[in-house]
Amino acid sequence: MSEHTLEIALWIVAGAWAFAALAGLGCALLIRELPEASTATAEPPHVTAVVPARDEAERIGTTVERLLAQRGVRLRIVVVDDRSTDDTSAIVARLAEADDRLELARIDELPEGWIGKCNACHVGAARAGEDEWILFTDADVWLAPDTIARAVRSALRDRVDHVTLFPGFGECSFWGRAALLACSLPMLTFMARTNLDLPRSFVGVGAFNLVRTEAYRAIGAHERLRMEVLDDVKLGMILRAHGRRSRACFGARDAEVHWARSIGDIVRVLRKNAFSLVGFNTLLGAMGVLGFSAVWLAAIAGPLTGTAAGWAALGGLWATSLYMALLARRHGWPLIAAAAGPLLFPVLAIAMAASMRTILHDGGVRWRETFYPLPKLRQGVVRWSTAARPLATPPGCEE
Repeated sequence: MSEHTLEIALWIVAGAWAFAALAGLGCALLIRELPEASTATAEPPHVTAVVPARDEAERIGTTVERLLAQRGVRLRIVVVDDRSTDDTSAIVARLAEADDRLELARIDELPEGWIGKCNACHVGAARAGEDEWILFTDADVWLAPDTIARAVRSALRDRVDHVTLFPGFGECSFWGRAALLACSLPMLTFMARTNLDLPRSFVGVGAFNLVRTEAYRAIGAHERLRMEVLDDVKLGMILRAHGRRSRACFGARDAEVHWARSIGDIVRVLRKNAFSLVGFNTLLGAMGVLGFSAVWLAAIAGPLTGTAAGWAALGGLWATSLYMALLARRHGWPLIAAAAGPLLFPVLAIAMAASMRTILHDGGVRWRETFYPLPKLRQGVVRWSTAARPLATPPGCEE
């Protein structure tokens, strides 16, 4: 490669990172926090919280207690124990004896053509009855006392059918925080586009997906999501494809998820589902890993060329710390984590590569001790082009 060509390439890299920095900052500014709790004395909204759980004995007790302590809503809680082998059911059963708002549903056998969590959500939501809202939340998520009421208020204020939250992450190491800030850029983009009601914009977060019951039933509940690994995100896609509107809010102080404490944890967690971000398409995944890695390496090595373009490439990369600083402040993290964040962008590529290698080698995804074959997962991927079609043969169950 000639020096002139190299310099042009580095200017392109600089522009790409500068655009990413500005986009990240703009997206972060478009994501508001939930409105303050209302002091009005209107009838509290009726909400059913659905909590799919498998082997969550360590945190399920506190999760349920936090839900039972919610203010400003008439709440029923359905914990769906999906074949747990620990004390999850026993813990929930003891709590249910003391509070009739809590119900335990036990699944002992997974139906054919379903991912365990998707089936658990489907079973739990079917018990919502006449409640106006359904909240899907993970078994390791701890909510602040007025989170649900404020989310309903946000939905009513903005006249939407779906509200999701970007949660806090609890205890993290310094490098874990830096990596989480770097890895947040794709989600920020999805959330900001959704808040602008842009065409084909959608989002969903498993920690907190609040859906109007009427809208959820109108799209066929979880039927389209039977074999969808990204069920939380794709729920938002299906709602949007049916003309429903969503809002995404920043909720680090409203919802805390036990997700990952270190870089190793992030890669381990994403190994299960990162490949599904590209619909299990090997070519797209490989192009993403190689392309993203090349752009990052070019920025890091740019100054070695001794050119203005090389330094501009590095400057563009470090400019992304601006949006990370805003996120760090909202999380209550030290700003130094944002300064280190640009070094951790490769975690995204490493996670994708690890996910592809594991899933292709194993021929499928092993999730909570259940194996799901790759051909069935590919058939079950929900795409925008099919999200609004009438339900026929359940996804992932074709011959």
